[in-house]
Amino acid sequence: MTQFARTNFFSDVNTLEGHLAHAIRAYAHTVGDNRYSERSETDGQPWCKYAIDKVFSGDGTTKRLLIARLAIPLEELGDTSGTVIWQQAREYPSPIVLPASLKASS
Repeated sequence: MTQFARTNFFSDVNTLEGHLAHAIRAYAHTVGDNRYSERSETDGQPWCKYAIDKVFSGDGTTKRLLIARLAIPLEELGDTSGTVIWQQAREYPSPIVLPASLKASS
């Protein structure tokens, strides 16, 4: 079960982008080393990985970006057409603990 209280957010995380960056980092640090099979039983992909990198923009400058790839299990059965995506998300299959360094209350 992935328990995450609103009080775990740092008080200065006040934008959607900030919440995403914090959530991606927390997810990667808790489940990123575990793998799932994507296309075959031998192509184990990490549940979450990210990198902070500079990329080239169209005007010849570079921008620093957080680039992420993650997998979140969704409900498999039943009609989910009337359900918003976050209500379809299932918890990670094994118990995990959010590291203290990623909690505001630490």
